Amino acid sequence: MTDDAIKQVAEEYRRQTPASRRHWEQASEFITGGYSSVGSVGPYPTFITRANGPYLYDADGRRIVDFMCGSMGLPLGHNHPKVRAAMRRQLQNGMFYTMSSVYETRLAELIVGRVPSVEKVRFAANGSEATMFALRLARAHTGRGKIGKMEGGYHGNYDTVWLGLGSNYLREPGKAPAGLQPGVEESVVSLQFNRIDQCEKAIEEHKDDLAAVIVEPVLGGGGCIPPAPGFLEFLRDITTRHGIVLIFDEMISLAIGKGGAQGYYGVIPDLTTAGKSAGGGMPMAFFGGREELMQLTAAGPDGERPVVNHVATYAAHPLAMVAGAAALEAMTDETYEYLHELGDLVRGELRSLFARLEVPMQVTGVGHLFCYHWSEHEIRDWAGVNAARADITGALGMAMLNRGYYARGRGIVSAAHKPSHVRGLVKAMEQCLLELDLAPSGG
Repeated sequence: MTDDAIKQVAEEYRRQTPASRRHWEQASEFITGGYSSVGSVGPYPTFITRANGPYLYDADGRRIVDFMCGSMGLPLGHNHPKVRAAMRRQLQNGMFYTMSSVYETRLAELIVGRVPSVEKVRFAANGSEATMFALRLARAHTGRGKIGKMEGGYHGNYDTVWLGLGSNYLREPGKAPAGLQPGVEESVVSLQFNRIDQCEKAIEEHKDDLAAVIVEPVLGGGGCIPPAPGFLEFLRDITTRHGIVLIFDEMISLAIGKGGAQGYYGVIPDLTTAGKSAGGGMPMAFFGGREELMQLTAAGPDGERPVVNHVATYAAHPLAMVAGAAALEAMTDETYEYLHELGDLVRGELRSLFARLEVPMQVTGVGHLFCYHWSEHEIRDWAGVNAARADITGALGMAMLNRGYYARGRGIVSAAHKPSHVRGLVKAMEQCLLELDLAPSGG
């Protein structure tokens, strides 16, 4: 891959997106950097006007086949008709009440009925809030102060979990991020996903101080890495032995199956945090788990404030509640089966393409999740992801967008995608590899 090839891809992006550039320049007068969303690709963001099914439509009139699907949170695709209908009905009843709404119970019932670890649940406005309160519950329950966190695991953007991330999030990944509370690093024990020996040593060393171990059961933003056989079982065993609260953050993995990754792999944590696919596209999240732990968020018998007082203005927002219930009801057994079939197809087709072109690319994922990495070595953990060439996959992502496919190094297949969309993605990948001189032989 040459600098000239990358420049040509960027120039083609500019040629296709003059309206997005104008929007970016206008937004830059008022918004730092000219955008607020996480989906920026290229020399400036692509500005979207609408989305439906598997497609995004941008300000320049381009139709883009979207495999990112709301940062991997829309397994039904965009603008699902049942979700849209539920929200339209709710809009007639008002937007927001502050007081409890009658719409919370159905979504709570669906979550408790599906996710094995969740005996009681509370709703949050976003994933950061959900994981923050789950960790607070763990500290209150155990009386301990430290947490164990996997390198590469993303659990939100507050100080405690804003450590151990890579260049996707941090300017200088090897250093403590700027602006964190002094001393926060001392409260976090660094763990390595799929490395039982390292995790065992670190947990044993800090067992008397660890309140929780928080982990994505499938490392999502860290590369869509499935757990190695026995890894989740090991975490369940060692945390149980030492009275440490095990938290599964299923923000991305919940749609792997009806019971999330924990149901799929048969390993049940003490607490679960999730959202996205349980919100139908609305900003929402939840944390839930064993009733003994969740009871800490309940008022006392005489009306005393809860031990852990979960206060959030927009938690259980009525629009999010009805959208989430409609989305989960639409996620049937047949839907999960289709997502696995299509996920197997995209991962298999990409692997076949990379083998035929003899390019050093690895494919990871499970269920509806997939990710591609430029590396000669099998990707099993965060160290492998960190060593892969993110610059190459970044350039591929921009070149793919020029060809009408949004798959920013990783993504999902949704119920709105068809096998033809997958074949189009793979064909576009082949063309982009050739365009960037990454597979000059053409297979």
